[in-house]
Amino acid sequence: MANSRIESGATLLHYRLIERLGGGGMGVVWRALDTTLDREVAIKILPEEFAGTPGRLARFEREAKILASLSHPNVAAVYGLHKDGDARFLAMELVRGATLREEIARGIDPLRVVDLAIAIADGLAAAHREHVIHRDLKPDNIMIDRDGRPKILDFGLAKLGGAITSDAGETAVRDAVTTLREDVATREGTILGTVAYMSPEQAQGHLVDARSDIFSLGIVLYEMTTGRRPFSGENTISILTSILRDTPPAVSELAPAAPEPLGRIIGRCLEKKPEARWPDAATLRHELAALREISSGSVRRAVTPPRARAGRIAIALIAVAVLMSGAVWIHHRQERARWLREDALPRLQAIADRVQGLEEGRESWDAWILAREIDAASPGEPIVEQLRAKFTRELSILSEPPGATVAIRYYDDPDAEPVVLGTTPLESFPYPRGFTRIRVELAGKQPVDDVIWNFPIGEEKIRYELHAPDAFPPDMAFVPAGSFDMFMPGLEHLEPEEMAAFLMDRHEVTNRDYKRFVDAGGYADQRHWTHPFVDGAATLTFDEAVARFTDRTGRPGPATWEVGSYRDGEGDFPVSGVSWYEAAAYAEWAGKRLPTVYHWNRVAFTVASSRIIPASNLSSDGLVAAGTTNGANRFGVFDLAGNVREWAWNATSGGRERLILGGGWNDPDYAFADSYAQPAFDRAETNGFRCIRFAGEETNLAALEHAIERQKRDFYAQEPVSDEVFAQFLRLFEYDRTALDAKIEDEQRSASWVRQKITFNAAYGGERMMAYLFLPVSGTPPYQTIVLFPGSGSIGASSSAELEPGRVDFVVRSGRAIIWPIYRGTYERSTDLRSDTVRSSTLYKDHLIMWAKDLRRTIDYVETRDDLDPARVGYYGLSWGGTMGAIMPAVEPRIKASVLYVAGMSFQQPLPEADQVNYVGRVRQPTLILNGELDFFFPPETAQKPLYDLLGTPPEHKKRLVFPGGHSVPRTEMIRESLVWLDTYLGPVR
Repeated sequence: MANSRIESGATLLHYRLIERLGGGGMGVVWRALDTTLDREVAIKILPEEFAGTPGRLARFEREAKILASLSHPNVAAVYGLHKDGDARFLAMELVRGATLREEIARGIDPLRVVDLAIAIADGLAAAHREHVIHRDLKPDNIMIDRDGRPKILDFGLAKLGGAITSDAGETAVRDAVTTLREDVATREGTILGTVAYMSPEQAQGHLVDARSDIFSLGIVLYEMTTGRRPFSGENTISILTSILRDTPPAVSELAPAAPEPLGRIIGRCLEKKPEARWPDAATLRHELAALREISSGSVRRAVTPPRARAGRIAIALIAVAVLMSGAVWIHHRQERARWLREDALPRLQAIADRVQGLEEGRESWDAWILAREIDAASPGEPIVEQLRAKFTRELSILSEPPGATVAIRYYDDPDAEPVVLGTTPLESFPYPRGFTRIRVELAGKQPVDDVIWNFPIGEEKIRYELHAPDAFPPDMAFVPAGSFDMFMPGLEHLEPEEMAAFLMDRHEVTNRDYKRFVDAGGYADQRHWTHPFVDGAATLTFDEAVARFTDRTGRPGPATWEVGSYRDGEGDFPVSGVSWYEAAAYAEWAGKRLPTVYHWNRVAFTVASSRIIPASNLSSDGLVAAGTTNGANRFGVFDLAGNVREWAWNATSGGRERLILGGGWNDPDYAFADSYAQPAFDRAETNGFRCIRFAGEETNLAALEHAIERQKRDFYAQEPVSDEVFAQFLRLFEYDRTALDAKIEDEQRSASWVRQKITFNAAYGGERMMAYLFLPVSGTPPYQTIVLFPGSGSIGASSSAELEPGRVDFVVRSGRAIIWPIYRGTYERSTDLRSDTVRSSTLYKDHLIMWAKDLRRTIDYVETRDDLDPARVGYYGLSWGGTMGAIMPAVEPRIKASVLYVAGMSFQQPLPEADQVNYVGRVRQPTLILNGELDFFFPPETAQKPLYDLLGTPPEHKKRLVFPGGHSVPRTEMIRESLVWLDTYLGPVR
């Protein structure tokens, strides 16, 4: 149904439209009836041109998922994003009552202003914790429901992440002046938001973060208190000018009855510079709550006494002042204790409970910040000390020379006020887990920027070299010697290679940079073209090759240029439309070289894809100027994700292709971590590059430059082995059912489970193996039992002594048992196996057979226990265990249902006996797959979807869900979906 034909009485899916409530640049809002639940809702129908733009729609869908996850009494709920024909629409909570605009018109008592402000700030803080910034906060977007409770509406202009920019910077302001409209539509070249309630940075089209919403809320609070806006004018330009220039009259001048501290609080909200405002809505809410406590018990001051009594009154006032100062001190101490007891400590516990393992959200950062506030107010709080290990790890940050200042930000908040940790050396500092940006500065030295993810990847000590300002060009970043594991699908089989220190361009080579090469006669000077021109089986001469390297008008230059140059205004855009040979020639001319895949991987930090991709230019409508995104990689390098693909040195496919990495503006998000290759002569409009320069002698150059064979597989085209051959494979997993001779070696209790360490005879080699059984403290035996297959971190671990259920603890709390076999090659049973990477080796095949036997032997043990139900055994695979979920259930029919967490098909080709392709179609059990949409291990289209499609499970009994994030799934969604699946296929817990 086209939007233009929608009218009252029409039906969108199961929603019947009743009444048109209003509309704007982001769509039309209707009151509607949800006929399935018999409740009234609000329906917002997106504009047709918006819904028809795939890039914008995809981003909006991601944002809608986050908005739907917000659950707060002061935020109107979003029920879902739906499609009916051509119409895309949001279903939202219908709030009955009056707008805050109507309340302001009637006048609001000052104490009521504070009450409303506390609730609005609380709702805004909840949105900010989920990285949602409103960008259009105004009285019209706040409803007061029939219970007098404010609800924030219309996140239609909301944007995820810390930093947001309008589409065209200063052009946005000119467009706003031209339109002279207060409500500015969200189209390219315009400001996003309502002019009268904009922050200065939003009004100028600059980057904005949560502090922009603080400014807008300050305008709303000013208007609630005084009855007028702080910034006014006859038209858009005069309002913008007032916001950018004027200091409004003090609140106390216009509203003498308002509490004096309220004016100060509002004044700080309205500071022109973001760093001068309240740092976040949670802090603002705390200040307002403290004001409410004081105001509710305050007594108005008496009239000033006559001058003749001034002496006696002065003495009395001094005494009163002393008493009051003591009372104020006691009050503040009581208030601090109340804040700790009722707010801070419960909130820290709640945040810390959401932190786990590879969770890539900001929970660790938020918990760390809150813990710092608590430490400042009440050092040594036992609850903080108990929880701190959940969201921090000890990290030492050193520099050479020492004495450098270290400051950090959460990755998604690049423009936030940095948190200063101190000066180097920082030894064993409690550093927040998760993704952070770090800056190390020392007077007289070049500052160092970096990105840290310190769980589980990272060192206990990080050392930074600080260099003189002229030690290397400012447009290049210093990368210290070292190596990094290859986290790129198709290249995981490559072992890390050591490399000497090098410099890397901070940004892509731009059109302006490349023009200097062209103008210097670069296309005619054979000295710069040092590599054979190989095109398939043919080798071209220099003249034959260069004849291909022309722009759209036949002149030497990139394929995207015209008349030997780039388009006006695009000098700072990355050069694009160049072949590998052109990139290599430019590098030679500039005294540099193209990076090998190892150099690129060391800096790119693809493990941070869930944070880097949203800040980068992927899945968009076109190129942006270099350096204008917030996609930071390691060591002060930017934009290795998106904008243009970047040529690397290494050849592949027998020398016919070259790697080109990072993805481009028109590539899917997961292309950042993909190991893509294409012919060296390819000149697609997405092709660009950057360069490196060695900082010293590189002794490992041959290993770094070697040709690479990417492991790429079309799983749909591969034929599994026949049933006869597969029957032979299954015999590999058989064993003699000898006595287990099981023993409970140890038992420990916690509030949620009883942990038993059990040993029994393995199925091979005369070995003893162990398993940890976690029994619930609730429920009735015999318990359903879930066999756990862990992630790859268990391969490098040395001891299982402190093993706990970790991220799957909810399974035990639901009343089920978990049994965790210690598989061959993990923990105390370590072997020569060093990782879970699939290998075409007998060593890997033999281990896979032992893993299956370990799992089967564990189920043998389950069958011996009266308190465990052998008829209701499930499988839960985490990451590595998720990939094994394509094999283990095919080998072990006693598994009745599976949950695979961040799983996919592996690109490496193992021996047939260990190949997922030969097993996945023979898995028949009900299977739930939970994936992240930006997974750097398992890209959605090439690894996740094939696993789901090829499963032999009937379609009605398999399900795949994809969530925002990388190699993780939000914990609440993981719990909800997993328990529903287990309840459905193993039955409810008794």
